[in-house]
Amino acid sequence: MRRVLAVLGAVLLLSATAIGAMAQDATPPAGAEVGAQAGAGSVDPIIGDQVAYLDAAGNPAANVTIDAVQRGWTDFGEYDEPELGIEYVAFTVTVESVAASGAVEVSDFDFTLQDANGYIWGTSYADAAEGAEIAPLDDDVLLAGGESTTFLVVFEVVQGTPLSHLFWQPDSGRLITLAGLAGV
Repeated sequence: MRRVLAVLGAVLLLSATAIGAMAQDATPPAGAEVGAQAGAGSVDPIIGDQVAYLDAAGNPAANVTIDAVQRGWTDFGEYDEPELGIEYVAFTVTVESVAASGAVEVSDFDFTLQDANGYIWGTSYADAAEGAEIAPLDDDVLLAGGESTTFLVVFEVVQGTPLSHLFWQPDSGRLITLAGLAGV
């Protein structure tokens, strides 16, 4: 009986050691964001952090920065008044292509807002008022290496709802956290 307990104890000790070694030697998958820049690979980068977008081969494709966020955005066009109990939340976004070849496509429909209750909000169709300094992205943009663009991404949410995260999905297999929004 003691022999069985000794063997069982040795097996448990070896298993615990192997699990600990695997946890310490965890390697991120190819193409994972691993802190090359502020916010890259962070679960919750903050407003102002530059977040790297790496292509499927792990090559830098673009840097994305959420420059500002405005709750209760009021610079909308005259026919875009939000419904009662709804507010606009506008994000000023800068995307800079660093792709060595090809272009990075940017569409406002690739951005998603998550509130603190876990609900996901798609972009709004609100236009900016005439003469607005920065307008929502109306058409998709292709950015070759070295090119950049700054635009608004606008969402309609229930007024006063706490926000959680802003995401970008530049392709169907990739979801990038652009900013944690606790307290916004």
